[in-house]
Amino acid sequence: MTSTNPPPMRRPRRGLSWWYSADVLSRDKSDKTAKRIRRISITDRLLRHPGRLSMVYFGALIIIVTGLLLLPISTSDIIFTNFPIAFFTAVSALSTCGIPVVNTGEYWSMFGQVVVLFSIQFGGLGVMTFASMVALGVSRRLKVSQRMLTANELGTTKLSEVKGVLTVVLGTSIIAEVLTFVLLLPDLFRVNHGNMGRTLWQALFYAVSAYNNTGFTPDATGLHVNRWGVGLPILISAFIGTLGFPVVLNLVQCARRRLSPKRWTLHTKLTLVTTAVLVATSLAWFLLVEWSNTGLFPADDPGGPTPGK
Repeated sequence: MTSTNPPPMRRPRRGLSWWYSADVLSRDKSDKTAKRIRRISITDRLLRHPGRLSMVYFGALIIIVTGLLLLPISTSDIIFTNFPIAFFTAVSALSTCGIPVVNTGEYWSMFGQVVVLFSIQFGGLGVMTFASMVALGVSRRLKVSQRMLTANELGTTKLSEVKGVLTVVLGTSIIAEVLTFVLLLPDLFRVNHGNMGRTLWQALFYAVSAYNNTGFTPDATGLHVNRWGVGLPILISAFIGTLGFPVVLNLVQCARRRLSPKRWTLHTKLTLVTTAVLVATSLAWFLLVEWSNTGLFPADDPGGPTPGK
């Protein structure tokens, strides 16, 4: 008796329906989901982390400002700027360290000075603070990552306070710079021999530069050392800007609530005491070593351009 093996079973032909079967669709969907998850994870690591987000914004601003300063329109002689000069000026302005490598009033044109001025303002407000203000103005709300980084930059620990603190920061900056601008106008008008356009621009530039603690000056001759009407507003504005937004905010809140200095935060107390000690020590040392230096403050202030120039 011979045994016959059953013929092998053929798999049914699925034709084109195989491409639309449930297992294939689920497999394709899972692959796409995995790719999307990987893609989102990379985005999270690069952009959504507060520290990395700040670095990305700051790096982007440096590239933009450097590119603008490289253009011939940014210089008085209408020539291309050397990359080191443009790059160093951009970083110096955005970081508000205030170390110009060229004479701002002579080397840069009006366009270049405007670029430097906006860079100082962005750097003074803080990269993430400014970015959060833009986001708040556009969408009326902030993402959690923006709230975290802005809270860290502004010195507040409560994410719910970020929106209110941003308003105070912007308002304080505008008020301080406008007051400095107005106080500078009378004496700068006399220094510039009645040139109103030059006076307005210099007052605006000095006001922003002083409050944000940078060393950029729009006048080729520098600060007018014998003009108290110029030096004193710049001095006061620079001192207030040095304290920082958390200290100014705490002082304003305590003043509104009529709280005694004992209720100031530890950060405010340390900042005020340390600043006072450093200013007093620096002043004493400066007077000690420079008292007999007759060439330090010349009797004649070069002032602005002569009339007709």
